[in-house]
Amino acid sequence: MNQPPINQNTQKQEILSFSQIPASSYKIFFICLIGVTFANLDHSIFILVSEKFQEDFGWNLTDVGWYVAITFFISGILCTQVGVLTDRIGRKKSLLISTFLTPIFVGFLAIAPNTLSVLIARTLGFTAAGAQSPITLTTVTESSPPRFRGLFTGILQIGFPLGWFFASILVVFMIDNLGINWRYTFLLAFLFVPYGWVIHKYLPESKVWLEAQNKKTENQPKASTLVLFSEKYRKKSLLLFSGQFLYAFAYGKHVNVGSVFYASKELGDR
Repeated sequence: MNQPPINQNTQKQEILSFSQIPASSYKIFFICLIGVTFANLDHSIFILVSEKFQEDFGWNLTDVGWYVAITFFISGILCTQVGVLTDRIGRKKSLLISTFLTPIFVGFLAIAPNTLSVLIARTLGFTAAGAQSPITLTTVTESSPPRFRGLFTGILQIGFPLGWFFASILVVFMIDNLGINWRYTFLLAFLFVPYGWVIHKYLPESKVWLEAQNKKTENQPKASTLVLFSEKYRKKSLLLFSGQFLYAFAYGKHVNVGSVFYASKELGDR
């Protein structure tokens, strides 16, 4: 009996159940989840001990508001280049850079001598830690089966509350139970360093990125944020940016009002 011709372009069989998901997808997901958790742990420490900075450096409520605004604004601009970096050098290398830079800047807050040094370290530390979110999200998206991408990327977001959870427990334990100076809580950031070995050893580079590199031509323009504002992507870019902005606004308002402003003695006197 004649066999029908085999179509070489036939796509791989779609993965429809959890049992069909390759182990590599789960491995990549959990490695990235650890990264998001550590990044938010480092970010949370500053918020948790911000009242101590107010006392030591004589900041008032207005100062805190301006310092938070300035550091986040500059970090936001710097973070726009994270996507460009990951497209140029790869997801894995970008994640390693973020992992090793974060402890340096966050750990420096333990010895920062003045307000300016605090703001610089805070800005760079948040930028490095904040890079974990888009890099890990991209990595998980590209490694997950299409049917389960929404599930994997959604669950990845639990790294935010997990980071806050561990930071809250460890900071309180170090200060109240061990009697350690609050400044040294920033040294918790160095727990991030061994995670770099995990990335180097077990996280594979994104196949999607590798395939894109193989197809790249000499005349192909380099990755740039300006592409997002081209006619083809402008509407989607603005829509997604607006959604992310509103989410971040609500998140930041909740965190800063609850942990910074209500903790301020100046607010309590009003």
